[in-house]
Amino acid sequence: MDMESLSKYLLHTYGFNVISIESIVSMNELYTLVASNHKTRYILKLYKQSDMPLSRINTITQLLTYLQSNGVKVSYPIKGLGGDYVHELAGKYAVLYSYANGQHYSKLSHHQSFLFGCENAQIHLNATHFDTKDLPIKKTKELLVNPLATLSIGHSERHHELRYIRGLANVVADKLSHLSPYQSVCHGDYHWGNVFFDDERITVFDFDFCCKSWRIYDAVVFLWNLLFSQSNDVAGIWSEFLSGYQSVVPLTETEIEAIPWLLIAHNIWHMGYIADVPIEDWEFDDYWFDKKFSLFEDIQNMFPSKNIYNKQFKQTVNAWHF
Repeated sequence: MDMESLSKYLLHTYGFNVISIESIVSMNELYTLVASNHKTRYILKLYKQSDMPLSRINTITQLLTYLQSNGVKVSYPIKGLGGDYVHELAGKYAVLYSYANGQHYSKLSHHQSFLFGCENAQIHLNATHFDTKDLPIKKTKELLVNPLATLSIGHSERHHELRYIRGLANVVADKLSHLSPYQSVCHGDYHWGNVFFDDERITVFDFDFCCKSWRIYDAVVFLWNLLFSQSNDVAGIWSEFLSGYQSVVPLTETEIEAIPWLLIAHNIWHMGYIADVPIEDWEFDDYWFDKKFSLFEDIQNMFPSKNIYNKQFKQTVNAWHF
């Protein structure tokens, strides 16, 4: 869509003139930075109708409105002149969001990680009574079973690695079935790329992966991103995140016990997700497969007391080693 047509759309739908528009391309959607005649900035987000059903977008906007009304610092949707949050634009669904002030950091300090953990706990605490019936579930089937099916098709030639991953998935599924950690609404993609820091204030955005899962899952996604990005002082930053979280909501022993197993599950999910993403140079790409496969060893190194890859397990998967 050209900028003139987009400006007319914004005036008709929201009632303000546009000073400038800057397009920002993301992995799945188009984001547009908008400045209004009141010098207020917004983010206009466009969803492909084939990628995101309307019912889920409506649920996301309801969740963000609910969180914002309860004092949680999130980028929230703006109503159009007709009172709706979601509109159609050029064959896509369009939602206007409040602008997240502050700046992005490629790496977090200990204090920023503490604040990030606090905000994650606030999201969970305040979403306790939100109606989750229209949110997708992200548990054992979604994290393990479905991704394994995708990997088996996309990387069918990686016989040894797939045998190893299947065996590992069986171990994780068994562990989680006995642990059953606390359940909650989760952001689903909780890492520092989805937050802006403005001194002590932070604003969380991009809830497109929000789901019903185990409460500790968001923290696990944060840790996975630390390991994947090969951040310095992973243990220290992770410890500060957990301290921040538990300064608001204490975690149970079961949740702490579930962390390494959910970490493995998320890694398997991500391997399957990348294999299924229809983006040139990513689909079934060996680089991404190998990079994530190597994380299984990093997880073991971070949790050596769990003895995740013990002798019995290695025999189960035909003694395949890293």
